[in-house]
Amino acid sequence: MMTKRKIILILGLYVLILTGIRMVGRRMSYMLNDLLDMNRLRESGIILYKRNLRLQGIASGVIDMLRFMTQGKPLQLINNIPDTFPYVIADENRMIQILFNLLHNAVKFTNEGRVTIRAAVATGHVRIFVEDTGIGMDEETLQIIFQPYEQGDSRITAIGGGMGSV
Repeated sequence: MMTKRKIILILGLYVLILTGIRMVGRRMSYMLNDLLDMNRLRESGIILYKRNLRLQGIASGVIDMLRFMTQGKPLQLINNIPDTFPYVIADENRMIQILFNLLHNAVKFTNEGRVTIRAAVATGHVRIFVEDTGIGMDEETLQIIFQPYEQGDSRITAIGGGMGSV
């Protein structure tokens, strides 16, 4: 016969498993949307829905989505964008997509230390910085980083668990 404590432990385990499944599903959805967006960009079919956004809040939400990737790692996710940061005018879905991709790669390739996001206003524009204590990129990778469907070193991306697309 199961005790009340065992039942609570089992239910807690199920909650953790379902949370993980939901997070993986969300990541897969973002990846599929990224691929669809690449096609739309080629065909000039993306429509941006710009509005005032709180960058700090969006960054916090993305960090929460990625926190499961830090389990078992001595890694801190730090949001250094202050609550008082000015609103930005942007498409919320695209902003989430960009921050998710930047922070996801930083977390994936950082085994210990920290991943930090910060922002600054410069001549009427916002600059977003993601800094980490990870393995970094060699000069060759830096040259191809913004080319679509390029793949980094497959030995490194296999360790990180990704497709290697940059």
